[in-house]
Amino acid sequence: RKEIKNQIIAGPEIFTYYNILGFQITDIKETFYQLIYRFGQTLGFYLFDNRSTQKYKYIAAFDSEDPKKAILNTKLLIDNIVSTYLNIIGNVKKNKEEKSKFQYLIKDISIDIVISPFYDKNEVLNKINSIIRKDFNYQVSVYYRKDIEEFVKKEYSNIGDLQILNKNSNA
Repeated sequence: RKEIKNQIIAGPEIFTYYNILGFQITDIKETFYQLIYRFGQTLGFYLFDNRSTQKYKYIAAFDSEDPKKAILNTKLLIDNIVSTYLNIIGNVKKNKEEKSKFQYLIKDISIDIVISPFYDKNEVLNKINSIIRKDFNYQVSVYYRKDIEEFVKKEYSNIGDLQILNKNSNA
């Protein structure tokens, strides 16, 4: 098995899937997004955002990895986000309005992971839920690559058939 560090998530179906859901891979040239991206960068997560809803989604494909890595890295990602949030809130005076500016770190972030089809998605999700902090409720979803591929394939089939131009027509 060859492992390449910081490799983009393999397969265009992942990008297509999240684009259909309204997300795009985040442009981390912007300082704000760069800071959020760094929480999961070394753990194999990529950051996607939906600018219209201001939601953020960490996505990682662990389908060629031991699912224990997916479980641990998800926990560590959440720990990174929560510790930063608590640090910021601890440094902000008791001004509720100022503190509310940072709620996006808790309310607007979700995490999606792709695991190998040799493992049960529910078991992996249950393991993640058993080791993450209970006082912060992050939505974590577990997929097989096949789930995403089938969704995208269905979207293509919804387009319907297209006619092939015949050679004699002027295109």
